[in-house]
Amino acid sequence: MNYSNKKNLAIIGTIVFLAVATINIRAADDIPTSGITAGVLHGNYLYAEAGYSYGAKIHWPKTSLIKGYGVFTLGAETGRPDGRFVIAPKITFTMNLFVSFGASVIYYTDFNIGALRFRPEIGVGMFGVRLVYGRNLTMANYEFPGLNTNNFMFAVYLPVFDAK
Repeated sequence: MNYSNKKNLAIIGTIVFLAVATINIRAADDIPTSGITAGVLHGNYLYAEAGYSYGAKIHWPKTSLIKGYGVFTLGAETGRPDGRFVIAPKITFTMNLFVSFGASVIYYTDFNIGALRFRPEIGVGMFGVRLVYGRNLTMANYEFPGLNTNNFMFAVYLPVFDAK
C-alpha cells in the first residue's frame, strides 16, 4: 500500500470514527448535557481552545458519586506562533472517566497555507477537567510551520444545560 492510499485510509477511518462516536446511544441513567469547553495547549508553541460541547454525563455503574463526561465538541484552537495569527477549526470526541481519551480532526490555517491534522489524546479527566497528551499526526502532505507535534492540554468543560 503506497503512502497516498495510507493517508486516504486514515482520513476515511477518522471520519467513520467521528460518525460512530456521535451516535446517540445512552444508558438509562446517563444525563444529556451541553456546555462550553475552554483550554490551553502547550508544546513548542502556546495555543488556546474554545468550543461548544454536547454529550452525556455518565455515572459509574457501582456508585452515583463517580461521574464523567462523554462529549462531542465543535470548536477552534488559536495561537500566534512566530508572530502569525493561526486559527484551527476542530471536531473532537472525548470520554472522561478517570482516564480521558479522545481524538480530534483539526484544520490549521493562517489564511495563506493550511494543514489537516488528526490528534489522538490520552490523559486523566474527571468532573469536566482534563489534563491530556496529544500528538498531531499529518493527514495531508502539507508542511505548516508553527505547529506543535506534541501537545499537553489542560481543558475545562463547563456545563450550561443538563436535562435532569
